[in-house]
Amino acid sequence: MILILSHSLDYSTYKVIKSLKDFNVKCLRLDVDKFFFNSNINISVSNNDCSFELEYLGERVLFDEIRVVWNRKWDIPSVFKRKVKDVVSFQIYDNLTKEAEVINSYFQKKLESKLWINHPFNASISKFEQLETAIEVGFRIPKTCISNLSNTILGKLQGDIITKPMSECLNFTENGKHYVTYTQKCIIGKDERFFPSLFQEQIKRAYELRVFVFYRSIYPMMIFTEETDNIDIRYKNYVKTNTYSSCKLSESITRSILLFMEKSKLQTGSFDLIVDKKGDTYFLEVNPFGQFDFVAKNCNYNIEERIAEYLYEEYTKTI
Repeated sequence: MILILSHSLDYSTYKVIKSLKDFNVKCLRLDVDKFFFNSNINISVSNNDCSFELEYLGERVLFDEIRVVWNRKWDIPSVFKRKVKDVVSFQIYDNLTKEAEVINSYFQKKLESKLWINHPFNASISKFEQLETAIEVGFRIPKTCISNLSNTILGKLQGDIITKPMSECLNFTENGKHYVTYTQKCIIGKDERFFPSLFQEQIKRAYELRVFVFYRSIYPMMIFTEETDNIDIRYKNYVKTNTYSSCKLSESITRSILLFMEKSKLQTGSFDLIVDKKGDTYFLEVNPFGQFDFVAKNCNYNIEERIAEYLYEEYTKTI
């Protein structure tokens, strides 16, 4: 059996499972946002026995039948973060998140002997590590500074300056309003002090590249926008002005991408690259669990079929 760890809102998972049906292989999807609310979880520990019994949406999960595990999107904190309403709720859900992570850790331990694609231990890489690795494999990167002092930033960066989250973007809805953080140009005054944040020199782009990588298969998409003022072209207000097309990467960029994947021990990754007015390519970041349906649809790539094919090939090796 192939086990897929995902989220109920991830449509790409559905398309891969649909492709897997052509191979007549049993597949089980567990969605992290339903796992702790729609499962019967029984962990028994005694002097003579230690067992983990799991039933998900009425189906018993037999660990012995699992051969391959694909970690598509399995983020425990995301399960509880949108339920926070006040200080008391925050404390309660923060504690629930920690409790859930303990169960999740043991759940993953029960799967440690299986063949993993995107093992959680390898798929977490900070933006600081990403930038260091990008330099090592030959990418250019925007000049970057992390500081809580405005004078330090102004002394190290020149020209227009942008800021972006160091971790994941904040994304939630409260009282009918949607809140989201994204990359944005900022104005920094002198002698200011604030929470440590990530700042970069803005790259004046000609276009951007979104590149999805699955092992050594590379699927690049070129993104053009008519807007010149917006920094984050993924921001929903500007999506309608973007145009997309498939493209061919240079040998040097392809080599850098594959070296990055190898050094970071990633099996999948969605790379954000930017090309400036001079034609130089800069690495921005990579998301190990990034969306690929968007790239596949706009560039007519058969990414879902390729992933399903690979999962089946790896499954047959374990029989």
